[in-house]
Amino acid sequence: MKNRKAYVGIVLLLIGIAYLLRNLGIDILPREFFGWEMIFIAIGTVLLIGERNKTPGVIFLAIGGISLLNDLIDFPRISWAVLWPTILIIIGASIFLRHAGIITGGKKKLSDDEPSPDEIDDLSFFGGGERYYDSESFKGGKMTAIFGGSDIDLTNAKLGPGTNELNVFVMFGGIDLAVPSHWIIKNDLSAAFGGYSDKRIRTDGYIVSETGEEERPVLKLTGTVLFGGMEIRSYPKRPRTV
Repeated sequence: MKNRKAYVGIVLLLIGIAYLLRNLGIDILPREFFGWEMIFIAIGTVLLIGERNKTPGVIFLAIGGISLLNDLIDFPRISWAVLWPTILIIIGASIFLRHAGIITGGKKKLSDDEPSPDEIDDLSFFGGGERYYDSESFKGGKMTAIFGGSDIDLTNAKLGPGTNELNVFVMFGGIDLAVPSHWIIKNDLSAAFGGYSDKRIRTDGYIVSETGEEERPVLKLTGTVLFGGMEIRSYPKRPRTV
């Protein structure tokens, strides 16, 4: 995580230097390098660094790279009429394979009638919804929100032993996660034009996160947030249903 943040800083530093020199009249790169394509290439490069799910980075690199090549060299031109459906196909295939457990090595999705699943497998695409989990040994899972949002309530759940990983992918969407205030959460998310916030508050007034108490169960957040957000909250416990 620290190395990834360092790489993000380096990328931003180089972009800033290039634009500053250009604005001062010192052209070290062709003008084509200062278009929106380079922003997509920079985002894609950052997302590929140290990220297990490479699909978002590849998509951003492909869009920016192909468009830049069209401007720089005699490259076989690909019109947007072909490019954007191809992007949708890649995103759709990635979502399907990811939630089928094929490209992540994860477990298969639990049946919808499972009363208290130990893993989340949630997809919000141009929509959203609320789900509640009362697992006695929550192990994490995977969540995807694209142009949509999910509201997940884990207030009555208990973490399983050790480190429990929740992998998320957010693009132009959002995820709200309600968890007990005493849970230890390790944030290992990659964010580009998006953000993560932990708004859990104890009665003594401080946020509980990444305390370093390794003997206690940990919820580890991994994945990517693009043009969206993920928020952690805590609520009073809900009465359990019999």
